Amino acid sequence: MKGQVSIGPDATQWYGSLCVDNLRDDKDGPIPIKKYIAITFKSPSRVQPEDLLLQTSPWRPIQPEVESVQIDPWTFVITACWRIDGGCTFTPHDAISININGDLLREINTVKKSFRVAVDRIPGEKDLLKA
Repeated sequence: MKGQVSIGPDATQWYGSLCVDNLRDDKDGPIPIKKYIAITFKSPSRVQPEDLLLQTSPWRPIQPEVESVQIDPWTFVITACWRIDGGCTFTPHDAISININGDLLREINTVKKSFRVAVDRIPGEKDLLKA
């Protein structure tokens, strides 16, 4: 899967947002989702369900399930999943927004190198998001 992970424009050393957009399959096409889309990444802080937004067109209310596991004093592994009743097709215009209560400016390389996305399964090592 291909896509882009970037920091939102108003990031500070205490707070920022991640934008994951331009998601597409390896042939640059839309991504069909039968049951759910899931992400995993390293973060400088915990993430709560209200910190995550899946932006689809047309818009639909999709609540995430999220798990934050602390692996050292400064790092959490975040796993989030959006279950989509009836499925949908994710296009490059759709996006994921993630609010982070931590220093993304300092940690963006760690976040980008760890960011994985998968459809209809939990992401593994081979699911690293490609540019």
